[in-house]
Amino acid sequence: MLLKKLISAMTSAICLAVFSTSAIPTTAAEEHITQVNGTFIQPWLYATYDDDRWDAEMKIMKEIGIEYLIMGDVANHNTDGTWTVYYPSEIDYLRDYFAYDAIESCFITATNMI
Repeated sequence: MLLKKLISAMTSAICLAVFSTSAIPTTAAEEHITQVNGTFIQPWLYATYDDDRWDAEMKIMKEIGIEYLIMGDVANHNTDGTWTVYYPSEIDYLRDYFAYDAIESCFITATNMI
């Protein structure tokens, strides 16, 4: 299921890149990015990942040529005034809201992929 979603997202990005550059003169198109090698990931998704899931996700990303992973919000200010923090923050008012160290998990998995 995740692989299908990832393939669908990549296909959409490729189609967008192809169709958006088709109307651009050749000289301008040659100066633009021709390869998608990065993606975003949001906390509502990665907050559920354990080590095995990070490994699986990183392997898929590596297979399709993803070199850059941009993590969405790592600290969310909730409507009730509390925070949800996905890294061990040193900011005083965020320390009590630590939920999960997504950054460390991501870095360890990425390092193991090298």
